[in-house]
Order: sequence, then structure tokens, then C-alpha cells
Amino acid sequence: MNRKKRLAHHKPRHNNKNRHTRKKFKTQRASGQEPERGKKKQPVDRLSDPVDEEARLEWLKRQQHKPCCDDNDKRAAKNQFLLNELNKSNCDKEWDPLANRWITKVVPRWFIAKHRAHISHFKAAAVKRGYVWPRWG
Repeated sequence: MNRKKRLAHHKPRHNNKNRHTRKKFKTQRASGQEPERGKKKQPVDRLSDPVDEEARLEWLKRQQHKPCCDDNDKRAAKNQFLLNELNKSNCDKEWDPLANRWITKVVPRWFIAKHRAHISHFKAAAVKRGYVWPRWG
């Protein structure tokens, strides 16, 4: 078997270096063309554009804060759904240095981040069921 033969599955160059000589390859560009990599686009501030005032107002209207749940029935149903999901998940534990013990049933960070829109009305329901809110949030 010929050991000098270049195997077809090996890349001829890696990190722009020749595998055998370890010398850098020079990139070949077509003559007269400027590389696009060096040019940066200027950011367009579309919100302050006076021509697009209607689009800006429409965008601002969509950004207005809307309540997550319209009435108490929907809020109670959502709280029950979130409690069921929280019961299925593994809760965190925190060390309480004053009592010298672990606090269990701490609501996990990922759960708070996932349901951020409903946390304002869910927090009271979770505490009522015996869950502890983390100290950081």
C-alpha cells in the first residue's frame, strides 16, 4: 500500500493551512473586486423615519401592554394549568443559612422564565399551594 497517496476523504486544507507543509494558503480573489467582508452596512433607523410615520404608530400600538388573561375564569384556569405543570416538574432546593436547612418546593428559574406573562397572578396561587418563591425573583 502506498503511504504517500493522499486519501480522498481528507481535507486538503484546514484553517487555511496545508496539512502537510503547514503553510498558509493565500486566498485568491478575482482581480479588481473588493472583498465584501470588510464592508459594513449602516443601520437604518426606521422608527424615526418621517416617511414611515404610519408604520411607526402601528408598531407602537401593537407594543402596548395587554393583560395576559381577560377575566377571572380564564385566570383561574391558567393558574390550575400552571400548577399542574409545576407539580410534574422537579422543583429546586435552596439552602436557608438562618434556619440551617434546605428549603424544598422552590419554583424553578426555567418555569418563571417560560411563563413570565402569567407570573403576576400565578405567584399568589403557587404560594397558597405551599411553593416557595426563589430569593432572587
